[in-house]
Amino acid sequence: MVHHREFVGEVCAAFGLGAPRSIRAIGGGANLVWRLESEAGIQVVKELPADSADVLGRAAEFERGVFGAGVVPMAEPRADREGRLLRPMRGSRGEPALVRVHRSVQGRETGRPVAAATARAAGRSLARVQAFGAVWDGEVGSLPDRRVWLRPDRETFDAFAGSRPELIKDGWAALVEAEELVSEWADGAEDGISTHCDHKPENSLRDGEKLIILDWDEAGACDPRIEAVEAAARWAWAGSAGPDAGHFADFVAGYRDEGRPFEPLRRADWAKWVAGIASWYEFKAQRSLGRWAAVASARDDEAEAAAQTLGWLRDTLRRIPQWTTMINNALSPAPGRARPSDR
Repeated sequence: MVHHREFVGEVCAAFGLGAPRSIRAIGGGANLVWRLESEAGIQVVKELPADSADVLGRAAEFERGVFGAGVVPMAEPRADREGRLLRPMRGSRGEPALVRVHRSVQGRETGRPVAAATARAAGRSLARVQAFGAVWDGEVGSLPDRRVWLRPDRETFDAFAGSRPELIKDGWAALVEAEELVSEWADGAEDGISTHCDHKPENSLRDGEKLIILDWDEAGACDPRIEAVEAAARWAWAGSAGPDAGHFADFVAGYRDEGRPFEPLRRADWAKWVAGIASWYEFKAQRSLGRWAAVASARDDEAEAAAQTLGWLRDTLRRIPQWTTMINNALSPAPGRARPSDR
């Protein structure tokens, strides 16, 4: 990084962290993330897109509210010397960025598959965040809606699939089916509430009995029902087998522990899950076409990722009826029959 040293010094000065001691890159996400050690201890520094100040700024204020109220264990968001959680400055690459700093927290990755107790704790955690969000909306105002993917972009698909004739029929059919499922949800969607929007094992750490929830940058308004279903599936995910019905039921049990309702699953409840896969395909397809600042050498890799994601979407749509039946059976087991995670 050409501007690496200058960046570290500016972050420490702006956030009152004292003299820097060491810094190293961590994580493999879409944004640059650093572990910074300074006189003030160990911090996590994140560089975010410079053109997203309004949405990210409001998400950061919601995060600060959740932290201040002690809703769930989480990393402490740090403000700069002017009280801002999101500071515009030159990033480590020398380009404009929005910089956030959090005090580092100790914990272990939850791993997969998660334990039944962890899945239940995750359900309680999301329920508490949603309950806080409903109060926040009444007092402060709702966060911006986190737009759920609604329909495929035919222009992108035609350009992407032009060199992949095997995708033209099945790929587009899967996207149309995904659109139908998401539209089915949208016709009867609940009003959104301010919430985390990306509640999953990859955004958490375990410290004894505590489940620490991280990465609040996606916070926004969302239909609580489809967020709960997507989160439950992520916490219950068992690889190629799909979501484990018993761990899904464990998550729901924790969610219900906090007084949040959870009715039997319907096909349309998978809308956020399906929309997430479809939007990820579209992002990868667009990068393979040279959009989103993808470097030319990576376009083949992006194209392969887009093709694989379409396959995943097609397989998901095929398996949703089976998953729904299995999960509903686990949520309401017959008398005398143990749930899968109890065996």
